[in-house]
Amino acid sequence: MIDMDGKLRAHARQFWKWWDRVQEAGKASPAGHVLSGMGFTIAHTGGGCLAWERTAGTNYVWITHEADTLGEDVEDVEAAIWDVGVYSADGDRFSMARPVTGLRAAIALAEKMLLDPAPYWYEDPADAAPPAA
Repeated sequence: MIDMDGKLRAHARQFWKWWDRVQEAGKASPAGHVLSGMGFTIAHTGGGCLAWERTAGTNYVWITHEADTLGEDVEDVEAAIWDVGVYSADGDRFSMARPVTGLRAAIALAEKMLLDPAPYWYEDPADAAPPAA
């Protein structure tokens, strides 16, 4: 008989070891020094993907590097392209990630999105009212 409890515990231990390494590497990177100092934390976004996250009220923003997720291997954070998006905690609203050159510009956009997310919400054209006849 297979010991499923033992297997689950072993997988959980592996995950948390991996997560601890991710946290250490992310925070130790040039981007991590800036972002963690500005109140961002590392979030697991699902499917093994990661982002720098900050919340305000019922909304949160994610900042990711265009190719390196957390940007832990990016030396020149101000020359790099970062993706920024805002999301509602209830999952009802989100924005399409916007590419921004430079980490400081990405942080500025993230702060702007958190203060007033409405202009950034994604509106599906299929949900729009039909044109008047």
